[in-house]
Amino acid sequence: DTNYKGNLNRVVATQDDATYLLGATNNMFPSVNLTIDDIESNWAGLRPLIHEDGKDPSELSRKDEIFVSDTGLISIAGGKLTGYRKMAQRVIDRMLKDVPEKKKSQLVESYTQKIPLTAEPLNNTAEVDIYQQEIKQRLELLGITEEYQSEYLATTYGKQSNTIIDKMSYFLNDDPDECLIRAEVWYSIHHEMANSLTDFFVRRTGRLYFDIESVHRYRNLVQEDFIKYLGWDESRVKNENEYLQMLIDDASNYYEKDFA
Repeated sequence: DTNYKGNLNRVVATQDDATYLLGATNNMFPSVNLTIDDIESNWAGLRPLIHEDGKDPSELSRKDEIFVSDTGLISIAGGKLTGYRKMAQRVIDRMLKDVPEKKKSQLVESYTQKIPLTAEPLNNTAEVDIYQQEIKQRLELLGITEEYQSEYLATTYGKQSNTIIDKMSYFLNDDPDECLIRAEVWYSIHHEMANSLTDFFVRRTGRLYFDIESVHRYRNLVQEDFIKYLGWDESRVKNENEYLQMLIDDASNYYEKDFA
């Protein structure tokens, strides 16, 4: 809830951000007594709010608003990523107001809300729990007993976890956890267009934020498979590591102010 004037390509959490969140948490849950040492990883993001004179960021509305220019251009501003479908619907509804009735009859009603985002979707938390137990049993037979792994797979990949677990047998590492993450890498590259170390560790799996120790532990192993699958040269490997290291540093530290 602060104004941001820094580098849009490197948004980082500041010391003030951490202090603000710790204060809010400890105020709501006094018994936890969290300190900055309890934070394992961090990230910061920007939300474009619609400016209103005389109001600070915490007072601005989070609602999106539609604007129509004199030329008829329809724009939408504000809002947040999780509401993107509703925002798109509002823009289309507004656009339809300007469509002649004769042409409206030729339009096909939208069916996007009925399209599943993935094959074999899990429809509710009960199905997720059942599937997680199935994964847990499969992993135990392969030597992985941590319940965290089954929860992670079920909530990250859904039923595509079956493909990942099936692939584990192709890798001959002594550690079954290494076989699992290599199967993840294979799946991410071949089925989800992962093209970089940060694609895998940040955008696809969220490990940088929710399991940063695994990034340190498996970084070299994951890199070797990316080199093998994508044919990286030394220059690409160097650039990949420099960028990933910058993100690790940013997630592990707090800065006095935003980067200019």
